[in-house]
Amino acid sequence: MVKFASDLFGEPADSFTPIHVGIADERAGERTADARAFAAFGDFHDAFTQSDPMPAIRGLARSLALPPPDESQDPQVALYQMLEEID
Repeated sequence: MVKFASDLFGEPADSFTPIHVGIADERAGERTADARAFAAFGDFHDAFTQSDPMPAIRGLARSLALPPPDESQDPQVALYQMLEEID
């Protein structure tokens, strides 16, 4: 692992310290594919523009039956907050 990090970053191997963590007791629940969500994200992808992302974000919220995004936030923050609510 240290050699991989050394090769990846071009730094000496002795400058890395491996950290080992245990397996978390709580695991994320299994999610099942949902045709409605697939369609909603497909529509989001098609409608998204970097110059004006909010229309696509609002459309995604409507399609997923989520509350509208907080448009007082930057679009990426509004999208994150909106999607964070999905179970």
